[in-house]
Order: sequence, then C-alpha cells, then structure tokens
Amino acid sequence: MSPSARSSHLRSMLIKRDGDKCVVTGAPNLVHTAHSPGPVRETFIQAAHILRRSIIHNHPGSHIAGTLDIIKHYTKLPTSVIDDMTRMIDQPENGMLLTQELHGLFDNYAWCLHPTHVLHEYTIHWLCDMPVGFENFMDVRFHDCSQSGIHLPNPTLIALHAAVAHVLNLSSAADIIDKVSDQFLDEGPTVPSGNRASREDTLLGCSPIELTTASHQLPTNHYGEAATHTFVRPIY
Repeated sequence: MSPSARSSHLRSMLIKRDGDKCVVTGAPNLVHTAHSPGPVRETFIQAAHILRRSIIHNHPGSHIAGTLDIIKHYTKLPTSVIDDMTRMIDQPENGMLLTQELHGLFDNYAWCLHPTHVLHEYTIHWLCDMPVGFENFMDVRFHDCSQSGIHLPNPTLIALHAAVAHVLNLSSAADIIDKVSDQFLDEGPTVPSGNRASREDTLLGCSPIELTTASHQLPTNHYGEAATHTFVRPIY
C-alpha cells in the first residue's frame, strides 16, 4: 500500500474512532459538518501521527530526522519495540484527530501528553507558552466512538513522544532518559554523565516525568488488557 493510501486509511479510521472531532478541543470537522452557529467552533481537523512516519523512515534533511536516534541511543529500547513502532506507524494506535494548529504544535514537540492513573486518560503538558484560547483544554480522554474495536492511541508511543519532547526542549532530560532505560533494561544509566543535560538544564521548565512499564511488549488491544501499561507520571 502506498504512503498516501496508508494515510487515507488512517484518517478514515481516526474519523470513526474519534468521532470526526479534535480529541483536545472537541471541535467538529468543518469539512463534514453542516454549518450551524453555536458555542462549538467548527474547524478543519487533521489526522496526526503520535510518532511521525519520517521518524522511522528518517528522510534526510527532516528537522526531526534524528528523533529515532534519540529514542534508540538514549533509551536503548529492545529491537522488538522499535519493530513494533515501525509496524504501527500508520495504524490507529499511532494517531489522533487534532485541529491544524494543535497538529503543528504537537509535531514540533511544543506539547505532549502526560498520563493519569486512568488508562487512556491524559493531561496536556505545554513545553512552550500556551497559545491563547487553550486554557480550558487540559485533559484528553480517548475512547472508541465507533464501538467497533478500533485501537486507541498506544500508551508507549505517547510516552516516547513525551520523552523526546522533553529531551529536545532540555526539560528534565537526564531524568527521563534514565527512567526510560531503567524500566526497559534494568541496566542503570545509559548515557555517560558528560553527555547528559546539565543540572541547570534538568531544572528547566517542568517537573521530571517517569516512564513506567511492566514488560517490553506494547499493548495489543484498545482496552490495554493483558498488555503493558506504559505511562509518563509527573514527579512532584
């Protein structure tokens, strides 16, 4: 299947699962919604990858071409996990519907999702100044509107996006790198201290986040049953 066909299929699946609206703001898709004045602002909705295809296929010149290298080098994830990421890159578990503005900011790691203690429920964490108008949109809860068993976003992929976002923004990077590595391999720190962010960098921005997982396997169903529950948890 060509990349364009895969993207079209992914968008179709996400429209069904997410109800053809932004998972953050709840704004319906202007393309498919008859105009009717009301309190909910209609907008153009886009299918966003949690981990972008260019991360896996690493196109030269891409401003995020090194993201997979960050994941591989700093977390030293098992090859099986990287292979699962490749398999799921154009699947519903690696996507969600967002407004055009939120999509661009997410792709540029300006914000990420931090999990709560409820599976598939997250809080939004901004790594830049929050744009005006988003103060009331701080929580995201994923569910399958189609009720047909379409996979929900994979917690491991969301956690990896969050970890990369913090690394790229030098916000608690050393803590995140160690936590990811320790949980997957139990080998202790993976990066020599000279290559880590400084203590000053570590204190920038926000509290550390912890990546926790019960095994090396990615979740295999949209309820997260009998699968790894991987999540990023703020440490206060």
